[in-house]
Amino acid sequence: MFTYNKAEVLGSLGADPVIRTFQNGGRVCKFSVATSNRWKDTAGNWKEDTFWHSIVIFDEFNIKLAEKYLKKGS
Repeated sequence: MFTYNKAEVLGSLGADPVIRTFQNGGRVCKFSVATSNRWKDTAGNWKEDTFWHSIVIFDEFNIKLAEKYLKKGS
């Protein structure tokens, strides 16, 4: 039986993706996505936390998509 986990991270890219090629021809793509959480504290002031998520892609099809569409700030 095959199982997998799925997570969706919606945010902004902190920098263009970095794609590296291994000696055996395989590739890896790395980038960071920022997500923010906003809320009002007990005094009624807005607060915001930003979280950075490190993303690593090993699948060649998805690396090609990242190369084509992902840019800083998108």
